[in-house]
Amino acid sequence: MSERPGGEPVNSFSDAERDRLVRILDTFTCGVLAESRQKIVFANEKLARMLGGARETLWGTPTHELVPEELRDLLDEERRLTEKGDLRARLTALRAHDGTASPVLVLPMSLFETLE
Repeated sequence: MSERPGGEPVNSFSDAERDRLVRILDTFTCGVLAESRQKIVFANEKLARMLGGARETLWGTPTHELVPEELRDLLDEERRLTEKGDLRARLTALRAHDGTASPVLVLPMSLFETLE
């Protein structure tokens, strides 16, 4: 996803389309997280509940802060592979506000059409 100079994501969705997409993603039975430049730019309600907080508190958080410390080097390596085009699903974990870790399946993909 491209970003404006202030760090705000740029995409081709109108506000109404973006709101509709958020409502759709909130109906998913799985957690959905989107990141740009290694920071969370979207989390649906299911993921926020899994992690024990409000989704707005997740937005802007560096993604590595949610990954258990012992898995952060692996996260960096998986990012490098994804950047090279390896889009295989990956198993990792996210840490909730209470310190518990839950396994998650990562499906690297672009959720938004970007403007370049």
